[in-house]
Amino acid sequence: MIKTKIKSAGYRSLQSELLGLGLLEKAYIQIPLELVDHCPLVAAGQIDPSALREIVSTLKAGDINFEPVIVRPGKGAGRFEVMAGHDILAAARECELSKVMCCSASFSDTQASAVNALYRLYQGQLTPVVEARLYAQLEGCGLTHQHIAQSVSKSRTHITNHLRLLSLPRAVQALLDAGDLSFSQARVICSVRGAAIQTRLARKAVKEGWSARDIQRELKDKQEGMPDLSSRTWKPTPEILQGLIHQHTGHPCVVRRTDSGGWQLGISAGCTEDFVKILQGLGLELGKVDLES
Repeated sequence: MIKTKIKSAGYRSLQSELLGLGLLEKAYIQIPLELVDHCPLVAAGQIDPSALREIVSTLKAGDINFEPVIVRPGKGAGRFEVMAGHDILAAARECELSKVMCCSASFSDTQASAVNALYRLYQGQLTPVVEARLYAQLEGCGLTHQHIAQSVSKSRTHITNHLRLLSLPRAVQALLDAGDLSFSQARVICSVRGAAIQTRLARKAVKEGWSARDIQRELKDKQEGMPDLSSRTWKPTPEILQGLIHQHTGHPCVVRRTDSGGWQLGISAGCTEDFVKILQGLGLELGKVDLES
C-alpha cells in the first residue's frame, strides 16, 4: 500500500524538490510492535473497516507486512514514532504479530507532517472537510496550492475550493463530516458572508433536501427587492439598511437615526463564536480571548 503510494510521480517530485525527503537515508527494518509509539505531531485519522480487514487478511497469509510502516527514531532508546501507516500497524496488532516491517528515517517535524498528510490523502475515504484539513496540513509545510495539486494529482482549483471549506462555521463543517451536506452544496454556501447566515442556510438546505442549485435559487430570491447599490445615489432607510447588514453579516441588527441626525447600529450575536467574528470583522485583533466566563 504505502510503497506504491510513495513511488507515485507526484510524490517523487515533491520529496526531491521541496521537502528533501529523497535526501534522507532510509532503513528497512523489522521492529517489535511494543517499540512503535504514536507520534503526537501527526494524526492517525479514521481507519476504514473494510480496508483494515483486507490488510488483516494479507498479513495472516504472509505473517509480514510487505508495505512498510513509516517511522522515525523516538525519544526513548530503541523506540520509534509512527509517521504513516497506522492502518498497517493496527492490522498487525489485530493479527498479534510480534514485529512489523518499517521504513525508518530521521524525518523533521515538517517532513513528518507532510508524509502523514500525503499518506492519508492517498488512502482516500475522506470527508471533504478532512480532505481540506490535510491540504491545510501540507500548506503548513510550506507548499503552495499548485505544489499540493501536483502531489495528489488534483487541479489547483480543487485544492483551493476545499480549503475554503475551513472558513465555514463548525456547525456547517459538522454537516459535511456527517454526510448530510455535499461538497457542491457547501461551495455555494461559501459564497455567502456571515457565519450565522451560512449556518442557517446549511441547516435549511439539509432539512428541505435542497440541491446546490436550490441553494443558489434561494440566495437569488433573497437578493431580489434589495436596492441597486451600483446606482450613483440612493436614499437609505433604517429598514433597508437593516436588511442589507443582515444579508451581509447574517446577524440580526437594529439601525436608527438619532435626534441629532446621527446613526446608531446594534448587531446581535447568537453565540460567542459569532460575536468574536463580528469583532474581528471590525478589525479588532483579539488574539486568544476567553469570553465564555
